[in-house]
Amino acid sequence: MLVASHFALALIALIALIALIAEILVLLLQLFSNHPSNYTIIEPAYNILSLFLTSYPHFKDDSLKMLVLKTLEFVCTGIGDSNPTPSLVVGVELFVAMCQSVLDEAGSGSDSDEDSDEDSDEDSDEVRLNEERRLGGGLSFAITNNASFARRFAPRPFHSSQEYPAPTPTNPPPGNPNTIPTLTTSINSVTKTLLKLLEFDSHFSTVLISHGFLHLHIYQLLNRITLAITGGISHSILNTITLPTLQILRKLLKQPAATSTFFDLFFPTLLSQIVKFLDAEPAAVALTCLEEMAAVISPSLSSNSVSPSQLDAIITTLIELLHSLMQSKNQGQEKRQNMVYSSLTTTISSCGVTGRDIFIRNR
Repeated sequence: MLVASHFALALIALIALIALIAEILVLLLQLFSNHPSNYTIIEPAYNILSLFLTSYPHFKDDSLKMLVLKTLEFVCTGIGDSNPTPSLVVGVELFVAMCQSVLDEAGSGSDSDEDSDEDSDEDSDEVRLNEERRLGGGLSFAITNNASFARRFAPRPFHSSQEYPAPTPTNPPPGNPNTIPTLTTSINSVTKTLLKLLEFDSHFSTVLISHGFLHLHIYQLLNRITLAITGGISHSILNTITLPTLQILRKLLKQPAATSTFFDLFFPTLLSQIVKFLDAEPAAVALTCLEEMAAVISPSLSSNSVSPSQLDAIITTLIELLHSLMQSKNQGQEKRQNMVYSSLTTTISSCGVTGRDIFIRNR
């Protein structure tokens, strides 16, 4: 009877806490909507929306999660004179952190017993961080450590600095078999919001590119995914984070600022691995990214603003990918071959004489 009483009290407290959080969010939304200056005054000083965003995966109540994302959408679309960049960047880093956490959680299930050593997590985190710094050209960035989500996004006190503060490290929670499904659900919701914002205003894409989202985040994700393809992680899990990542990448690639980064980091090679090994849906989006990038580059060739080698890299990647699939002994590759062939012909056609010359030279 005593246990039941304690359980009832705990349940009541939890319900009250959820109601309180929801009330705070509603009041925050009202404050932001009452006057455009309120966001500019409140958020840089207290990071309230940022705190809710970083706590987003820990909320169990779906209505709370929806309210957090609705507040982000309003800040980015409904306040004319504000600068929503800090909140948008936190939302994007939330997406990246959750995807990285899915990879961490999935990878922990296939690790050997040596990973149980208490120093192994710290050693692997240091190696990963050094690699990310190398790939990022030594740039500093807020959330890039590939440790667990809890370590990356622990709740923290408010700060007065306008710069978004780095998360406070905490010990990772023990493995939970429900973590991956919960995270993938959250990833899908956040992805819908980000895609909506990128569609609403192309300036947001430019902002994310200028903050290094392509080379500090998208590249890191795709690189880890391609390594995980042969690393024992279930392809069904990889599909759940690859598809939203590519959907966001596709939006960003429509901006001219993305062109040089796309080729400097060998994105065509990474995308070809996804086409070869993952499901049809992410493979189709990967091929669309290559097609659309070629369509962006082709008109600029006459003005010498881009290098012909960039177009050459895309067409060559598609040719090599098609040859690889045709030589594969795996069953059921016909559909994938047809997808790549269709993408190749579309790309050559959109690039005119230059595309045909490259195809003849490399076939």
